[in-house]
Amino acid sequence: MAFWNRDKSPAQKHSIIEVIRYDGPNDVLVWKIRNEDFNTNTQLIVGPSQEAIFVKGGQVLERFIAGTYTLSTKNYPFVRALVGLVTGGVSPFACSVYYINKTVSMGIEWGTDTPISVVDPIYHVPIDIRSYGDFSLRVENGRMLLEKLVGQTDGLSHQEIRRYFSALMATQLRGVISGTMLERQLSPIGIDAHLADMSAAIAEKLRPIFEPYGMAVNHFTIAAITAPELDAIKQKARDLQQHRMETDVTTEDKRKMAQAQAFENRELGVSEQQKWVAQIGQTLAENPGPIVGGVGFPGMVGGNHVQPSAAGTAEIARMLMNQSEPPAWGASGAEEAGGRPVQEPFEERARKVKFLLDNGMITQEEYREKIRRLMDEI
Repeated sequence: MAFWNRDKSPAQKHSIIEVIRYDGPNDVLVWKIRNEDFNTNTQLIVGPSQEAIFVKGGQVLERFIAGTYTLSTKNYPFVRALVGLVTGGVSPFACSVYYINKTVSMGIEWGTDTPISVVDPIYHVPIDIRSYGDFSLRVENGRMLLEKLVGQTDGLSHQEIRRYFSALMATQLRGVISGTMLERQLSPIGIDAHLADMSAAIAEKLRPIFEPYGMAVNHFTIAAITAPELDAIKQKARDLQQHRMETDVTTEDKRKMAQAQAFENRELGVSEQQKWVAQIGQTLAENPGPIVGGVGFPGMVGGNHVQPSAAGTAEIARMLMNQSEPPAWGASGAEEAGGRPVQEPFEERARKVKFLLDNGMITQEEYREKIRRLMDEI
């Protein structure tokens, strides 16, 4: 920003301006020359993408595009009207001069002053979201902007734009963001992929707001949508996914294991009673007590019966409590006349073990162990 009064002493520099120029930053859309006293020798310099407008009593007198001008009464009738009777010498006059920046004014930042309350459509929890970004404007009609917005102020900067239009913009922002989340069932966790679409939708909503003031929305961008509760939502999503995975895997595994065990018992001729007695035998082996004579629990050491220890007794009691009564002999199916299960040939039993492996009911390690046990019986 610069203006000079050539050939004047420092005390006189703010009385009559002889050169009018604006070299200010691009974050100013409209800037008013602070001094309003000029004369008929004053030069007006308008840079590229600028427009200078002379105003008197709220009325626009003249507009100047890029170029250099000498404000003489001979060239410009509005100056002659301002100075009154022209004597042929240098005549002073007064009016307001506004510079309009007609370049695209980039990087006007915006942000939600208050949070937008929505209900997360995925996890059904109320959340407060905030958003921020930037947009750019272009002045298309400087005269309209002066008459409808600037008035008697000193100018229009990005800060004034935000102050004047924040409420109107917030209404459109809330409508588009909350409406898009509801319509598309979006959670803040995955909303980033939709920021471009929402930005374009909001830009269309804002254009009718700025057009009556001679401005056009060049672009609008949502940089991010955030939520203080976002970390909690993410953790809840992870917990829910983990729970579903564990529930699904556990249920499916149990079902497959039960089917595999039932098929194995049926095909190999292992009855429930045999399994029950085997469990008691294993408990005795793991919890040996004193060796006694007479009749005791199944299991012998050196020809004598083994009495279980206290720990073994407790474990067997627990097994008996969980088993209302031992399964009847022959629960696996075919029986001989004496009540003992029929033993199938080795080849048939080996074929059935291979069937379990081929259908994913046992692992390769379990398959080798079962074959080893079958071969031990030969």
